[in-house]
Amino acid sequence: MKNILFTLLLLPAIAFAQSYPSPTFQNVTVLGTLTAPAPTFSTPLGAASGGTGANTLTAHGLVIGEGMAAVATAGPSATSGLPLLSAGSSTDPAFGTLGLSALTAVSANTILANATGSSAAPTAISVPSCSTSGSALQWTSGTGLSCNTSIDAATLSGASLPSGAVSLVANFASVNLTAQTASITTTTAYAVPSGRAGLYLVSVDIICTTAGTGGTVSATLGWNNGSASATASMGAMSLSALGGETTQTFAIYSAAIQNITYATTVSGAAGSPQYAIRVRVLSLG
Repeated sequence: MKNILFTLLLLPAIAFAQSYPSPTFQNVTVLGTLTAPAPTFSTPLGAASGGTGANTLTAHGLVIGEGMAAVATAGPSATSGLPLLSAGSSTDPAFGTLGLSALTAVSANTILANATGSSAAPTAISVPSCSTSGSALQWTSGTGLSCNTSIDAATLSGASLPSGAVSLVANFASVNLTAQTASITTTTAYAVPSGRAGLYLVSVDIICTTAGTGGTVSATLGWNNGSASATASMGAMSLSALGGETTQTFAIYSAAIQNITYATTVSGAAGSPQYAIRVRVLSLG
């Protein structure tokens, strides 16, 4: 009897000393707070399960979805400031330089700018036609571009200059002709535009560049002073002396919308002489 009772008392101890397999649960409901170690995976969690499908991600790279495949990365670029450029719906984007051809087209004769006078997004600003002589584009804050048709020495007439100062004049026209062998018919050196009536200095220089055995060359200027046409002539220069030179400067008043002209006359040329003529027209305002 005592042996039976002892055996019955040992049964629980023997039972608790046994090893049992770990349980497997399909659904677990936790009442309270579950404390568990972070899960580890032997293979990357795929995109279909909410993962990336990749073991590592490129440092500072931009993650790009690849459908059900592992994600890709763009960059990083070694050059800072580059934009991410689309390569279409079937190719991954990449960082690169944005070419001018990729910019949105704007209307003809416009530039992108901010003409509001304060911080604002750029818009297409119209560029006016400004192609005439003595004209230049002018930017006005809050307005934009306009054409200033008075960019020349005449616009300096109201400037305050120290006593005894010399103001610079504008070179309005240059003529440089070489290897001339015959007379030059009346030719316009400068067409005085509207609003540009005033005093002009006209300098003429003639050089014999190839000496002949005879002949002379002279020059004549022409202009209109508002009352009548006028001319001025230079004396004849020999074409038989190599390097012979004559220079003369005329101060004239020309009306607006008139031409300042020059012409040469070659007389008695022999031995194939040649000459060069240079004309300068400068405005005095």
